[in-house]
Order: sequence, then C-alpha cells, then structure tokens
Amino acid sequence: EVMVLRQFRDRVLLASPWGRAFVGWYYRVSPPMADYIRERDGLRLAARVALTPVVYAIRYPAPASLLLFALTLLPVVARRRY
Repeated sequence: EVMVLRQFRDRVLLASPWGRAFVGWYYRVSPPMADYIRERDGLRLAARVALTPVVYAIRYPAPASLLLFALTLLPVVARRRY
C-alpha cells in the first residue's frame, strides 16, 4: 500500500502545482499526527480503514469509478421507486 501511495505522490501529485502544495502541507502536518496515531491502537485501525479505499481507488481506478458512480446513482434510483 505504501508503494501505491508513493507512486501516486510522485506521478500525480508532484506533477501539478496544487499537488506539490498538498504534498508540502502533508509533510509539515503528518509527522506529529503520525506520532499521535502510533500510540493509539484504535486510531491506527481507523487510519488503515480510512486509507484502504484510497489505495484501492488509486490501484484500480476503473472499478473504483464504477463503484462510486453506482453508489451515487443508488439514492436516485431508490427515491424513484418510492
């Protein structure tokens, strides 16, 4: 998962000004957050759970896009049925 995120950083984020700004902000903010999370089992689990769909979407963009589209469309279809 770490390699997927690093490749995304290098290939996508660092290729644009907004991405470089985000990476700069991330490297300023993340070390204290990581230290805080490292000490707490529940937060470590929550971080992994939160990052799993991000990694999946980066690794498999087409299926992730279809899933997102389906989840977006689901409330519309459900509302029409009722």
